[in-house]
Parts: sequence; C-alpha cells; structure tokens
Amino acid sequence: MIDGTVRGWGDGARFALGREDAASVSYPLTIAGVARATAVFAGGTDMATACATIDDGRVLCWGARRGFPLTRELSVEGVPATEVPALAGAREITIGSGFGCALMADETVRCWGNVPGWVELPRHREPEPVPGLEGVVSVRAGWSYVCALGKDGRVRCWGYDHALQVAPSEGKSFVAKVPTVIAGVEDAVELAVADHFGAARLGDGTLRVWGGQAPADVSPGRVSPLALAGSPVALSSSGVGAHVCAIAERGAVQCVGYNSSGQLGVPPRQRYAAKTMVAVPDLTDAVAVATSQTHSCALVRDGNVWCWGGNSRGGLGDGTLSDDHRPRPVAHLLDITPLPPSPPRFVDDGPVESFDGLPEGCAHPTLTLTFPGRERTDFAVKSAYAQIADDGKKASINLRDHGFNVAKSFWFEPPRGDRLRLELVLSHTKTVKQQRRDPATQRVIHSDWVKLPLKLKPGVHRTFPAWLALDSSGARPTVEIHLTAADRPILLEASPVRDADTQMVTITRMGPDWICGTLAVSSSRGTLTGDFAARVHWR
Repeated sequence: MIDGTVRGWGDGARFALGREDAASVSYPLTIAGVARATAVFAGGTDMATACATIDDGRVLCWGARRGFPLTRELSVEGVPATEVPALAGAREITIGSGFGCALMADETVRCWGNVPGWVELPRHREPEPVPGLEGVVSVRAGWSYVCALGKDGRVRCWGYDHALQVAPSEGKSFVAKVPTVIAGVEDAVELAVADHFGAARLGDGTLRVWGGQAPADVSPGRVSPLALAGSPVALSSSGVGAHVCAIAERGAVQCVGYNSSGQLGVPPRQRYAAKTMVAVPDLTDAVAVATSQTHSCALVRDGNVWCWGGNSRGGLGDGTLSDDHRPRPVAHLLDITPLPPSPPRFVDDGPVESFDGLPEGCAHPTLTLTFPGRERTDFAVKSAYAQIADDGKKASINLRDHGFNVAKSFWFEPPRGDRLRLELVLSHTKTVKQQRRDPATQRVIHSDWVKLPLKLKPGVHRTFPAWLALDSSGARPTVEIHLTAADRPILLEASPVRDADTQMVTITRMGPDWICGTLAVSSSRGTLTGDFAARVHWR
C-alpha cells in the first residue's frame, strides 16, 4: 500500500496472512507487524509464504516455515512477521516449493532450503550464493526450478528439468546443478515463470516461451515466440500456477496457459487451456499483474486491484467465495474504514461500510426480508458497491450482510461462512423491429425484434420475462434481481420472474459517486423491501 502497510486476502492456512485465526479471508486484511514496506513477494507451496522488503533494508517474512531460511530463530511458524537478518538488503525474493532465492544488492543470487539441483547439500539452513551468477537483474522460482535474468539479456535456469523448462535444448529431462543458458532467448528485459514453463519479454517487444508444458506449440529443443495483441509492457510476477499474463499497450491484460477456474479471463467450460494469448475482458489501465494457482490479479492506475478466476478460498478478495472469470475489484482495499480485529475461523467477512454523509436522494440502507410462516428478518447491509459499465448503459449493485445467520433463518447449513447477498443488474433498452429486405424487389424477407442499449437514468426499473421484452417495441428500464444466502438462491429464481408488477427497483440517484434507491420484491416465497445505497466503481 502507499502508506507502507501490507494487506492480504485468500487462503490464510499455515499463517499465510500472518495470524493464527484466519483460514480463508475474502477481503483485504492488514498484515500485522509490517510497516514501511517497499515490495511484497509471495509464493511457496499453496502460496503460504510471504516476505516484504522494508525501506531500511530489512526483510520481514511470515507464513509457512517451509520456504523460510531455516535458522534457529525461525524454527516455528512465522507469526507474526519476523525479521530475517540473512536476507537484509535483498532486492527481490522468490519462493518455490520448499526453497527460496533472493537477489542481493551486489547482483548475486542466494538460495536456501531444499534447493533444486543442489543434491550434494539437500537442505541449506542459510542462504548460499549460487555459483557462476553475477550481474543478475531478476530472479524467479517455479515449482522446482529457478531462472535468473542477467544484465547481458540472457536467461539462466537450474533445478529439476522434468518438463524441459530448464534446458529445452537438451530434449530430455535431467537435473541441472548449475545455471544453464536458455538458448534462443537473447536481449531479454523481463522474466516470468510458471510451474513448468518459462517466458521472457525481449527488447524488441516480442515474447518467448519454453518448456515441455509451455502454452505455445513448442517442440523439444526449441524456444517459441508467443503472439500478443500489441507490444508487451510487463509480465506476471509470480511463478506459481500453470499460466502467465502480460500487460499490453494501454494497460490491457492478456493471459495464456491453463484455465481450470477462469484465470485466463474466459469461462473454463469455454476453454480449459489456451495456447495463444487470451484478452481479459473489461480491464484497462493495468500497471502490474500477478498470477496464482487458479486466479490472477492486476493493479490498475488508480490504485485498485482487480482479480478473476478461482475463488473457493477468497482469492478474489471481493467478499465472496464464488469463482468468476470476469475481473472483480478487491473490496475495500483503499477504504479508510477499520478492518475487524479478528475474523472467525471460516470467514466470508468484511469491514462495515460507512454510510455517513450520503448525498441528497439517498437513504441509509434498511432492507427487510419476510418469509411465509417466519418472523421478519433484517438484511443489515454491511458491504455495498456498484459498478457502472458500457458508458453508463449497464450497472450492477451488490449488497452484502456478512453476519447473516443462514442456519438460523433457513433450512440448510452454509458450507463456509454466513452471508446474504443481493445483486441488482440494471439496464435500459429500447426494443425495435429490424427488417431485412431483398435488394432486388425490396420485399421484407426477414424481421426480428432487437434490443438496443440506452443510458441509465433515475426512475423505476422492473423485471420483464423474456417473451414480453422481445415481442413489442418501446424503451424499458429493466432489472435482474438475484438474492442468495450462502451462495444459494432464495426468494426468487435465478432468472427474472414473470410478475412485473411486484418486482421493481426505483433509482432515486445515479451519480458519479453513489447509486441509491428503493426496492419492492415479492413472490410466493416471501418479500424484500427497503432502501439501498452503494458507492460507484466505474469500469
């Protein structure tokens, strides 16, 4: 963060978030004991180890012991963040599976732990210099290997070469005990690695990939170019996972590799893996990008972070545990609202939104749920945000009650965490009939109803069934309403209901900063009524 603090979210097992009481946290959590940080490096098995460089040259680390320099002072799990004197002055730190390496101020590389390839000394308790490496500008660790980029523009790798990612010219797997030059990669200016393949950005603006499991069509013994729409500006910073991402001109992000959870920015059912770069939708102005096992994140120019992909452990940081291939903003990352002091063991929690100083036309959120045969239930809005996209032609409003007791109010136990979530998707369309005529006779040979998007504006938005919305002309402000408890639909079906008279949202303010209004929703399952307000994040 700009104030020198560090915030993390996602899988907190093995103290990866610097505290004992966090297993999965789906919102940013301040790492205790870290201040004046200049950079953060995370990695290791399940991304459970992290380190931060401090402005005075110190290095603080926390998380799983496996991957730390195993000194006597760090013989237990690193809680809270603990200083590692042996890494003082490090410029970069990279952590693999059971080992780590650091780029030091003298441009050499030191490694520790179960260093791959160093079979004569299987476990180094202190950082040891890597022989033959000088003038290094960057170092990256994959699952079981390490690559370093030198001032000469050459990439050198060492470790277990089971996927030909260390020495592709050999054409067979082996253990490289010393750094080996990647033939075919010259004039490199940036380096990225994944579990089993490597990538480099060259000075001429092209990309090269290598390794037996590289996403491009790489044959053994070859380094292959990788096409990118536009000139690459930066590569992803993590060596964890089986995909890499690149930033192109104007901050667009493109990814390549495996896509098991949508981490490339496309639905996994649409494409499980890609051998060519895939554009991440609705994301611009990115200045940095990082990858994990099943998700990706990008820092954009305004200081916010957007994440997409797998979210079963809260890695998207948006307050939910549901996957999404579309980028979502990390919730409350730049808020000044204090975070809760201690989350429960399984959390889908978040800071309480401050609704003080609401503008004219907005009321403090007060929503009420009523179910047949049950007492009235309050929907206490603790987190709210809105997104406006397509030049103001579409908006999504998300309201959450992190402390809602699902087990008490409904008939099922939540799988993880208690949460109530309401999503309102607003649109304004005009339905027109388009006709296609025969060029020779000008007779109408085909006609169809087409919806044209219009700009949103305050007023009443209703739900309309598809058959009504497409068989008559006219402009209609519409809304799709999705209400879920612990990710299960309640009150309404997932699709818009047929009864348009009792499913409506009245927008009282749609400004650049807030969207506010009232809603009245009813069905045979119950009712939801009240006021709402949400801060706007433009896309």
